[in-house]
Formats: sequence, C-alpha cells, structure tokens
Amino acid sequence: MKEDTSDVGMDNYVVLMAGGEGNRLRPLTNEIPKPMLKVGNKPILEIIINQFKDFGFKNFIISINYLADIVEGYFSDGSNFGVNIEYIRETKSLGTIGCLRLLKDKLRMPFYVMNGDLLTKVNFYEMFEFHKTGSFGMTLGIRNYQYTLPYGVIDHEGDIITDFSEKPLQSCMINAGVYCLNPGVIDYIPEDLSFDITDLVDICIRNEVNVGGFVIKGYWVDIGQIEDYYRANSEYDFVFKNDIEFLKKNSKKSLFKIYNNKKS
Repeated sequence: MKEDTSDVGMDNYVVLMAGGEGNRLRPLTNEIPKPMLKVGNKPILEIIINQFKDFGFKNFIISINYLADIVEGYFSDGSNFGVNIEYIRETKSLGTIGCLRLLKDKLRMPFYVMNGDLLTKVNFYEMFEFHKTGSFGMTLGIRNYQYTLPYGVIDHEGDIITDFSEKPLQSCMINAGVYCLNPGVIDYIPEDLSFDITDLVDICIRNEVNVGGFVIKGYWVDIGQIEDYYRANSEYDFVFKNDIEFLKKNSKKSLFKIYNNKKS
C-alpha cells in the first residue's frame, strides 16, 4: 500500500511509550507509573500530550502495561484534553519498539514515537518537516551530551607518554527518545518478539533505508532516576513559563497554525 504523506497536524498519530515499571525511580513508582509522576502540577504524560497538541497533533496511541489502569483511567478517550486517545496493552514485554508491529494496520501515515518519561522543548513541527523533506524512513531526535571523565587521560606512542589531560570534558551525540517513522519500517519489526529501537535502526541501515538525525538543541531531560525527577520539578516553571504565557495570549491558535503562517 502506498504511504500517505498528508500534512502534519491533521491525522498523523503520536505513539507514546508508557508501559515501563520505572524501577530506578522507586519508591516513587511503587503505586504510580513513571509517566504519571507529576512535574509542576501535571503528570509527565499530560505535559507531553499538551505539547504535541499545541503543534497540531490530535491522535494518540498510548502503549501501557505497568499499572495500566491508572493511565487509562486518567486520560480515558482523551476528550477532556481535546485529543483522541487509544491504548495498546502489552501482555508481555516487547522491548522499546516491538509494540509497533501490533499497530501496522492503523499507522498508514508518517508518525511520531516518543518515550513517556521525557521533558523537552523540541519543535515537533520542525522535526516532522525535517523527516518529510529529507525523505527519511526513520528520524531520530539526537542531542549533544557532555560528560567529565573521572580519570586523567593519557595519550601515548608506545612507551612514551605524549599528553596528559586531567578529567577532560568529553561529548557525543545521544539518542533523545523521540522518533519520526514512516509506516513502511514497521515491516522490519518481528511479530510477538522483543525488539528495541537500536535493532530497528540497525536493520534500517542494513537495508539502505535513510535514517536521519534531528538535533534537539533546547531543553531536554530524561526522567530515569530520582535526581532527574527532582531536577525536572525544580526547572519546570523557569523552562516552560514563557510557553504557558504565550499560549494564554494565543489561546485560539495552535503552534501548528502559527508556524504555518510564518512559512507563508
């Protein structure tokens, strides 16, 4: 079947991965699934949904497993949040991306996949346009990550030391947990088997499917550990306050429409 590449902001789906147990966040996740932990005064998942909605996306599929009833009970069909929400329940672990195989008949246009434990200021409209105009089968959100090595680093030639750096700052590009995919790549995902995003990237590259990297330069935090959760709460008002005030003043406009007007 030929893929439909209709304009973003209409019927394109957003698939949110919200089934993990959040073991590194215990005891916070003993009775609450990680994506439902509150940052500011809202669950992480609600913040993500509202951000996509502001860029024109209205159709969501949430993959749930651990404490699934809490997620579904809170959002229901999405009507109270001005969006459409469907659910897929994994009866066993299918890895970070394996559940997409269950959605093969539903995902007929390019779509987003995002981890349900991220806070970011990525421009979802620009990333989707980057994916489409670049003719990528799959696009990863990527970002620069810097870290300090805890040891002095030695350069040498044989037995001779040529340089010594004390705890140098290193950097690399990392996967940011946000993806745009064309429906055709779902064919590479096996049925009823655990399959990770790294597996999909590898098989796409081996099959000469173009895989793009969209650099996320703005705010980004992966709420994977307790210190990350407290950091996100401490930074939330400062990082997102301007957006909230902007949207209040433009309550009748979506960011999707605003960005379209800028292009015209």
